[in-house]
Amino acid sequence: MERKRIEKEAKFPLKNVEYTINKLKEVGIQTEENKFQKDIYFTPAHENFIEKAPISEWLRVRDDGEEQTINYKNWSNSNGNNKITCKEIEVGIDDYKGMLEILKMLDFKEIIVVEKTRNSFEYNDIIFSIDTIKDLGNFIELEFKTNKFDTEEKSLEYIKENLSTLKIEVGNQIFAGYPQLVMDKSKSNYNNL
Repeated sequence: MERKRIEKEAKFPLKNVEYTINKLKEVGIQTEENKFQKDIYFTPAHENFIEKAPISEWLRVRDDGEEQTINYKNWSNSNGNNKITCKEIEVGIDDYKGMLEILKMLDFKEIIVVEKTRNSFEYNDIIFSIDTIKDLGNFIELEFKTNKFDTEEKSLEYIKENLSTLKIEVGNQIFAGYPQLVMDKSKSNYNNL
């Protein structure tokens, strides 16, 4: 399977989950239904990804029950600007346990595990992914299937137009990845004890 190397995506907390799923079933094409994904995030010993602010890089190993992949993302926000574009490389894994063992032998450290259930739909050249993250809540991630627009601003405007047209209620845009959100929540819970 050929995978894109540059992607544009935006993430928001989702307020009206049931309505959103029903609306997207009505107007879009469902590509994933209640797909469980277990993502294990790693950082190399020589360059700790989570020590940088903002966090711009992630290395993830995913198992969704049908396919296992390893994925590297590098967001365009290293200068502190919030961006929706990232360079992404993802490849399939034939030996999931072997890949985890290789990473550990090469001194990659496991950062966190994120478990989610995903429903995805295609509509208007956008993949709408509704994610329920364990211990975190509901989110919607919108990713372009193609490089429809030249600029991030036009891409984000188009995403927001589609959310508005479909009456999908969201909170403020989030520029952190799920692993960072889960880690931040864990710290918050720990600090509240």
